[in-house]
Amino acid sequence: MKKILKIILLIVVIICLLTTLSKYKKADATVNTEIQTNIPPKEEHGVTGIDIVKSENNDYNYLEDFQYELLEDRIILKKYTGKESILEIKSSYSVDGIEYYTDLSDFQVGIGNQKVSTLILCEGIKEVKDSIFNSCNVEKVYFPKSMSKVYDNTLAYMHPDDGKLIKVYYGGTQEDWLNIFTEYHRTDIKDAEWGTEKGKAAADKFNEMMGSEYDSSLFEYFFSASPDDLK
Repeated sequence: MKKILKIILLIVVIICLLTTLSKYKKADATVNTEIQTNIPPKEEHGVTGIDIVKSENNDYNYLEDFQYELLEDRIILKKYTGKESILEIKSSYSVDGIEYYTDLSDFQVGIGNQKVSTLILCEGIKEVKDSIFNSCNVEKVYFPKSMSKVYDNTLAYMHPDDGKLIKVYYGGTQEDWLNIFTEYHRTDIKDAEWGTEKGKAAADKFNEMMGSEYDSSLFEYFFSASPDDLK
């Protein structure tokens, strides 16, 4: 019965996503062609000056290992394309002499890359995408004290090997962590508006049925830590 429910829910998720895509395509078709020509095409580039820590000797390489988009004062990281196991992400990057704040709202560690086992978020980064750890192999993560909120749902995407604990390092105290560690509240499918919100609610429900819930016994915490503790 559980398998049947999971299959049905998966079908619902697919239908919601297909409907959303169809809706966006229709909306795009109605946009005035003259207006469209005034919008510069989005381009993805490789970020220069990214600190990638080599797992062998902890030396830094300055490589073009990200795809990104620039939007006003932000650099939106899309995915990591490098090959190192330890990834350190800065709070800002300089592109063509201009400083941009790092935006991780679209970033997922495991998208296109399964090599990263350690993720270090540098001081100044305030938030990450809820599903940043979806389909990744990260075993250790560092959250800076500048984080404004970390959802339990975010950590629930991390799946350690049997008998192995995920290690979470935090720059602040345990009291600070308890102030930012927040329970994620899912929106019921019936209460969600049609479109992206409906698809997200369906995906949340599917993850819940698949057992993707936060379990504190799977994690080991280290407070008042520094990035060097992970290297």
